[in-house]
Amino acid sequence: MKKVLFATPLVFLLGACGAPSVETLMENPDQLEKVSVECMEKAAQGRDANTEACNNAAEAQRRLGENMMRHLLR
Repeated sequence: MKKVLFATPLVFLLGACGAPSVETLMENPDQLEKVSVECMEKAAQGRDANTEACNNAAEAQRRLGENMMRHLLR
């Protein structure tokens, strides 16, 4: 438990330096939603949404959907 409490702030500090990873987004649905909304807004405004963060969010959504389908088919 102590390791988790120590690692959590570290993950957030490292995440602030660049685009969140696919794994980070899969573990944090609020952050996934935030990045996805930002990407949709960029696309709606005609701005480039082909960024690492947007690509990672799309991949995280794909993997989560795949995991849910796999779980439902068991």
